[in-house]
Amino acid sequence: MAIGITRQAYYPPNEVQTGLYTNGNEFVLYEDYTIEYEGLYHKLPNGQIWTRSSPHSNSKRLQEKRFDFSDDVKTYNAIRGNQQINYVRPIEKQVMPDESDYERGYFYRYFIQKKNTPHSTIMEIDADQLNRMNRTNNKGINVNIWHTTEVQWYLKGKYASNLNKRQVEHASKSFKGLEKYIFNYLEYVK
Repeated sequence: MAIGITRQAYYPPNEVQTGLYTNGNEFVLYEDYTIEYEGLYHKLPNGQIWTRSSPHSNSKRLQEKRFDFSDDVKTYNAIRGNQQINYVRPIEKQVMPDESDYERGYFYRYFIQKKNTPHSTIMEIDADQLNRMNRTNNKGINVNIWHTTEVQWYLKGKYASNLNKRQVEHASKSFKGLEKYIFNYLEYVK
């Protein structure tokens, strides 16, 4: 079962820019581009922007508002025969281990980040999205823009936390910032 979830990385309070304010027309909710945000927000050192004046469990992730192409750009693309891009954006999903995963003792977690802004775009996705990544047609997530990694996550045993930490450290060598995104190495461990 997959649950849509957005999670903040942990940073020491002195590294977080708090008490910021927007009058609107600047940010939209990360999960729903149609909802514009006005109000207090804070910014993490990795560049992520979140609602509320400081980190809180009820904070929602924001992103900068993007504007659609103008009619002139659309006309130009039509005349030139430029293909419309239909790649999809990844959706953050936290996958929960099931009983068979606990019997096996581990499961895989999948993470994605934008190549040009790796620290501020880390999110967990499900295997379904990972399998739909491609570079040849406009369906799925564009692998030319997004970088992925998988982490084998141990679910039981007294060394599970240490093993999970090592897995994250190893993945972080090519997937920068993962060690700041995952900081609870006992997550899901029984």
